[in-house]
Amino acid sequence: PTARFSYGFGRIEAIAAFVNGLLLLAMTAWIVVEAAQRFSDPPTINVQVLLSVAVLGLLVNLLVAWSLSNDRDDLNTRAALAHVMGDLLGSVAAITAGLVIWQGGPLWMDPLLSVLISILIVRSAWSVVHDAFRVLMEGTPLSVEVSEVRGALEGLPQVTGVHNLHLWSLSPSQIALSAHLQVRDLEHWPATLAHAREALRARGIDHATLQPEAAPSPDRGAFE
Repeated sequence: PTARFSYGFGRIEAIAAFVNGLLLLAMTAWIVVEAAQRFSDPPTINVQVLLSVAVLGLLVNLLVAWSLSNDRDDLNTRAALAHVMGDLLGSVAAITAGLVIWQGGPLWMDPLLSVLISILIVRSAWSVVHDAFRVLMEGTPLSVEVSEVRGALEGLPQVTGVHNLHLWSLSPSQIALSAHLQVRDLEHWPATLAHAREALRARGIDHATLQPEAAPSPDRGAFE
């Protein structure tokens, strides 16, 4: 955190993943357009070169995918992994098309496999874009149920009500919350606050701002 950016720079992860996902979607669109042109006018293919490059690409991408798969919870890593999986599947498609063509198969096998692989890539790329957009728009994290969090806070001994409850992501891995808690006795607020923070941390919420308010008076029906 800095004076200008009091929450720090964790959201850069979501920005990078969002841009990465959009580029991946654009790349698949370009592949589909190129494949459509090759259906009607298939180019001459040097099968030996195709297979050599595809096998080398497959080995490299397998190594990179294995190294990235250890951190799938990170949104930006997921975006990078989607890129690598796209390259990996492309290598598999190229090898398959090369073997088919080598055995005398049709040249349109290459663009056909390219389109099929692009459809698979779009699914993972869209997932990354969707999750990154949710973070950038400060949407409620998918890993948290608002009703469950509200119930946990309302279940605290001194709490009689919860309102102005907001949940959002500071970054893909950090969840924030703000809420007003109505309490029976403000003198017990320190203990209530400690219990509330403990309940929130158990649900993965590590940045909470809680404001106490006196519960409505039973006889007057108004706030003290």
